[in-house]
Amino acid sequence: MKAGRRPYIHFEGVDYRNEILTENYTLVNTKITLKINVEDLRVVFAYLPDGSELGFLKAQGKWGIRKHTLKVRKTINKLANKGDIHYGEGQDPIEVYHDFLREKAKKNKQARNLIAKQQKEMKDKYKEDVKMYNNQSDIEPTEKLKSENVESLYKKTNLRPKKAKLERFSFNS
Repeated sequence: MKAGRRPYIHFEGVDYRNEILTENYTLVNTKITLKINVEDLRVVFAYLPDGSELGFLKAQGKWGIRKHTLKVRKTINKLANKGDIHYGEGQDPIEVYHDFLREKAKKNKQARNLIAKQQKEMKDKYKEDVKMYNNQSDIEPTEKLKSENVESLYKKTNLRPKKAKLERFSFNS
């Protein structure tokens, strides 16, 4: 409030907000509980101390756009704190991280392996997203046809989506 900022939650270096939180200054310094999906930190779910739901909080900036894991977020924050990578407010930190790895991979086999692993994970997550998207009933049939090749590739490789790992954290806002 002193800085003219609306209330927010700060988790792993990123601010999270929703409409309820930003409109309610009485929640400042209230201890809340977060339920997170460690496979996708774009949103977290918040509970008030009495157990009532505060709802989904969206990560602000570029962090709220691209799906990323808790491990990737911690790695990016660590590299940024060490000064190995730099990104501005308008830049995608995940893309900056991937650029860093590509540059490092030119001389380092471990970095090349990490890039390959992350690319595979991104493809697998894309396949999961397409499958979830195709299960929605309000999709036009032509949109379903566009992604059939991806879904059939998914079936051929016998890959199955991983169950999301959920963790709970409590802290002051």
